[in-house]
Amino acid sequence: MHRRQTIFFTILFTLFLPFLPALAQIEGSYWMFSVSGDASVGIDGLEGTRFDVEDDFGYDDETAWGISLSFGSTLEVGASYLNFSSSARETISRTIVFRDLRLPVNADVSSEVEVEIIRGYLGLNLGLNRVGGGLLGGIQYFQLEGSASAPNVGRARAKAQAPMPIVGARLWLRPFNRLYLRGHALGMSWKFDDVDGTYIEYEAAAHLYLTKNLFAGGGYRHIDVDVTDKSEIVEVDLSFTGPVIFAGFAW
Repeated sequence: MHRRQTIFFTILFTLFLPFLPALAQIEGSYWMFSVSGDASVGIDGLEGTRFDVEDDFGYDDETAWGISLSFGSTLEVGASYLNFSSSARETISRTIVFRDLRLPVNADVSSEVEVEIIRGYLGLNLGLNRVGGGLLGGIQYFQLEGSASAPNVGRARAKAQAPMPIVGARLWLRPFNRLYLRGHALGMSWKFDDVDGTYIEYEAAAHLYLTKNLFAGGGYRHIDVDVTDKSEIVEVDLSFTGPVIFAGFAW
């Protein structure tokens, strides 16, 4: 884990841990996603070519990992980290301008996009024995990085990053004692300096308690990212979607 993520989690739990009840949970996830959408990457005030990540650059299925920690029941404090990237190699069928590169027709282009999300939040949860729901709000650090290269042409990289607020809601059901069904939706549109963006995330899943404390399950996750960074001349409209499996421990 990078130094800034370690500092983030350390500060968060140092500040809030003394005030929280004993209930706690840690969960790791493994996400099998596909990426779709389009983007353009320019430089020095000049826009780049709008390209489709699947049709032009050949993006396909990828995997990612994440981790989340939470403390509390009715009042919940939590943090999460998610890092996902996708890479591709494709012989392009048209000329594409990416940053200061002019990638010609039939160039063998290698490219990559990486997204990193670090989130801290407060949640309010209410419910009965078999059904419940809650609201959450917080802030997340969002970073998107992309690169492209081709033999005898060169390599270029672009980045968009900003803190952003998030708000959302969630619902859970317990049809049987050890089986839980859960779902959440969250997101926000924001502006920070030269960055305008919209982030939307939703997930539906089921998990089974294998023992009193250990659980595992799976579901489906979808993330939409729409970002414009005027200083970097970057425009991105991407969707990441696919099944997710997870396991965790609650005490």
